[in-house]
Amino acid sequence: DLKKLKKAKDGDYQIKDLAKRMDRASLVGDVVVNWKKFASGRPTIVFGVTKEHALHMRDEFMKAGIRAAQVDETTCDEERERIFADTESGINSVITNVMVMSRGVDLPCVSCIVLVRPTNSFLLYRQAIGRGKRPHVSKSDLIIIDHAGAVYRHGMPDDDVEWELGTD
Repeated sequence: DLKKLKKAKDGDYQIKDLAKRMDRASLVGDVVVNWKKFASGRPTIVFGVTKEHALHMRDEFMKAGIRAAQVDETTCDEERERIFADTESGINSVITNVMVMSRGVDLPCVSCIVLVRPTNSFLLYRQAIGRGKRPHVSKSDLIIIDHAGAVYRHGMPDDDVEWELGTD
Protein backbone atom coordinates (compact mmCIF):
# COMPACT_ATOMS: atom_id res chain seq x y z
CA ASP A 1 0.00 0.00 0.00
CA LEU A 2 1.71 3.15 -1.23
CA LYS A 3 -1.25 5.53 -1.10
CA LYS A 4 -0.01 7.56 1.88
CA LEU A 5 3.59 7.89 0.75
CA LYS A 6 4.85 11.39 0.05
CA LYS A 7 5.96 12.29 -3.44
CA ALA A 8 9.20 13.98 -4.44
CA LYS A 9 9.33 17.03 -6.71
CA ASP A 10 9.69 14.80 -9.78
CA GLY A 11 6.41 13.03 -8.94
CA ASP A 12 8.03 9.79 -7.85
CA TYR A 13 7.97 8.48 -4.30
CA GLN A 14 10.28 9.93 -1.66
CA ILE A 15 13.01 7.34 -1.31
CA LYS A 16 13.24 7.46 2.48
CA ASP A 17 9.53 6.68 2.93
CA LEU A 18 9.54 4.14 0.11
CA ALA A 19 12.49 2.30 1.65
CA LYS A 20 10.68 1.99 4.98
CA ARG A 21 7.68 0.49 3.21
CA MET A 22 9.61 -1.91 0.95
CA ASP A 23 12.60 -3.00 3.07
CA ARG A 24 10.69 -5.35 5.35
CA ALA A 25 11.89 -8.82 6.26
CA SER A 26 8.73 -10.53 4.98
CA LEU A 27 8.84 -8.78 1.61
CA VAL A 28 12.60 -9.21 1.16
CA GLY A 29 12.25 -12.91 1.99
CA ASP A 30 9.35 -13.25 -0.46
CA VAL A 31 11.61 -11.96 -3.22
CA VAL A 32 13.84 -15.01 -2.77
CA VAL A 33 10.91 -17.43 -2.39
CA ASN A 34 9.29 -16.20 -5.60
CA TRP A 35 12.57 -16.17 -7.50
CA LYS A 36 13.18 -19.78 -6.50
CA LYS A 37 9.63 -20.71 -7.52
CA PHE A 38 9.54 -18.95 -10.90
CA ALA A 39 13.11 -18.22 -12.04
CA SER A 40 15.59 -20.39 -10.17
CA GLY A 41 19.00 -20.39 -11.83
CA ARG A 42 18.20 -17.63 -14.31
CA PRO A 43 20.60 -14.70 -14.58
CA THR A 44 18.64 -12.02 -12.75
CA ILE A 45 18.69 -8.30 -12.00
CA VAL A 46 16.81 -7.15 -8.90
CA PHE A 47 15.88 -3.46 -8.60
CA GLY A 48 15.77 -2.19 -5.00
CA VAL A 49 14.96 1.14 -3.36
CA THR A 50 18.16 1.98 -1.46
CA LYS A 51 21.64 0.57 -1.08
CA GLU A 52 20.62 -0.99 2.24
CA HIS A 53 17.53 -2.54 0.64
CA ALA A 54 19.61 -4.02 -2.18
CA LEU A 55 22.15 -5.37 0.33
CA HIS A 56 19.37 -6.98 2.39
CA MET A 57 18.03 -8.69 -0.71
CA ARG A 58 21.50 -9.84 -1.75
CA ASP A 59 22.07 -11.24 1.73
CA GLU A 60 18.74 -13.12 1.65
CA PHE A 61 19.66 -14.72 -1.66
CA MET A 62 23.05 -15.70 -0.26
CA LYS A 63 21.46 -17.16 2.92
CA ALA A 64 19.36 -19.33 0.61
CA GLY A 65 22.54 -20.63 -1.07
CA ILE A 66 22.13 -18.52 -4.20
CA ARG A 67 25.18 -16.72 -5.56
CA ALA A 68 24.34 -13.01 -5.56
CA ALA A 69 26.18 -9.69 -5.83
CA GLN A 70 25.18 -6.09 -5.25
CA VAL A 71 26.00 -3.06 -7.40
CA ASP A 72 25.48 0.58 -6.49
CA GLU A 73 26.94 3.97 -7.37
CA THR A 74 30.06 3.26 -5.29
CA THR A 75 30.93 0.00 -7.06
CA CYS A 76 34.05 0.63 -9.13
CA ASP A 77 34.09 -0.22 -12.84
CA GLU A 78 36.51 -3.13 -12.34
CA GLU A 79 34.25 -4.73 -9.72
CA ARG A 80 31.15 -4.20 -11.90
CA GLU A 81 32.86 -5.87 -14.84
CA ARG A 82 33.82 -8.83 -12.63
CA ILE A 83 30.23 -9.15 -11.35
CA PHE A 84 28.85 -8.95 -14.90
CA ALA A 85 31.36 -11.54 -16.15
CA ASP A 86 30.50 -13.87 -13.24
CA THR A 87 26.82 -13.53 -14.12
CA GLU A 88 27.44 -14.22 -17.82
CA SER A 89 29.50 -17.30 -16.99
CA GLY A 90 26.93 -18.67 -14.52
CA ILE A 91 29.08 -18.24 -11.41
CA ASN A 92 26.65 -15.62 -10.12
CA SER A 93 22.85 -15.83 -10.50
CA VAL A 94 21.53 -12.57 -9.08
CA ILE A 95 22.61 -8.93 -9.11
CA THR A 96 20.79 -6.57 -6.78
CA ASN A 97 21.11 -2.87 -7.48
CA VAL A 98 19.82 0.62 -6.86
CA MET A 99 19.21 2.71 -9.99
CA VAL A 100 22.57 1.89 -11.60
CA MET A 101 21.42 -0.92 -13.87
CA SER A 102 18.34 0.71 -15.33
CA ARG A 103 20.31 2.52 -18.06
CA GLY A 104 23.48 1.93 -20.01
CA VAL A 105 23.96 -1.70 -18.97
CA ASP A 106 24.14 -4.40 -21.60
CA LEU A 107 23.98 -7.84 -20.01
CA PRO A 108 21.98 -9.83 -22.59
CA CYS A 109 22.12 -13.13 -20.67
CA VAL A 110 19.67 -11.72 -18.09
CA SER A 111 16.40 -13.65 -18.34
CA CYS A 112 14.70 -12.49 -15.14
CA ILE A 113 13.95 -9.01 -13.83
CA VAL A 114 12.69 -8.56 -10.27
CA LEU A 115 11.03 -5.22 -9.52
CA VAL A 116 11.05 -4.36 -5.82
CA ARG A 117 11.22 -0.58 -6.27
CA PRO A 118 7.83 1.00 -6.96
CA THR A 119 8.01 3.99 -9.25
CA ASN A 120 5.62 6.47 -10.77
CA SER A 121 8.02 6.86 -13.69
CA PHE A 122 6.86 4.94 -16.76
CA LEU A 123 10.28 5.50 -18.34
CA LEU A 124 12.16 4.07 -15.33
CA TYR A 125 9.84 1.04 -15.37
CA ARG A 126 10.44 0.41 -19.08
CA GLN A 127 14.20 0.90 -18.72
CA ALA A 128 14.37 -1.66 -15.92
CA ILE A 129 12.37 -4.18 -17.96
CA GLY A 130 14.56 -3.44 -20.96
CA ARG A 131 17.62 -4.87 -19.20
CA GLY A 132 16.11 -8.31 -19.70
CA LYS A 133 14.71 -7.86 -23.19
CA ARG A 134 18.06 -8.07 -24.95
CA PRO A 135 18.32 -11.11 -27.26
CA HIS A 136 20.78 -13.84 -26.28
CA VAL A 137 21.37 -17.37 -27.58
CA SER A 138 20.93 -18.83 -24.09
CA LYS A 139 17.37 -17.60 -23.55
CA SER A 140 13.97 -17.85 -25.17
CA ASP A 141 11.96 -15.67 -22.80
CA LEU A 142 12.04 -13.17 -19.96
CA ILE A 143 10.43 -13.63 -16.57
CA ILE A 144 9.43 -10.48 -14.70
CA ILE A 145 8.62 -10.81 -11.01
CA ASP A 146 6.80 -7.67 -9.95
CA HIS A 147 6.87 -7.01 -6.19
CA ALA A 148 6.37 -3.30 -6.88
CA GLY A 149 2.95 -3.30 -8.54
CA ALA A 150 4.47 -1.75 -11.65
CA VAL A 151 2.20 -3.50 -14.12
CA TYR A 152 -0.86 -2.07 -12.36
CA ARG A 153 0.61 1.43 -12.61
CA HIS A 154 2.24 1.27 -16.05
CA GLY A 155 0.75 -1.66 -17.98
CA MET A 156 2.24 -4.86 -19.26
CA PRO A 157 5.85 -4.74 -20.48
CA ASP A 158 4.95 -5.54 -24.08
CA ASP A 159 2.01 -3.14 -24.36
CA ASP A 160 2.24 -0.90 -27.40
CA VAL A 161 3.19 2.68 -26.50
CA GLU A 162 2.69 5.78 -28.58
CA TRP A 163 5.90 7.68 -27.96
CA GLU A 164 6.12 11.39 -28.63
CA LEU A 165 9.22 13.45 -29.20
CA GLY A 166 9.45 16.18 -26.60
CA THR A 167 10.85 19.66 -27.03
CA ASP A 168 12.72 19.65 -23.73
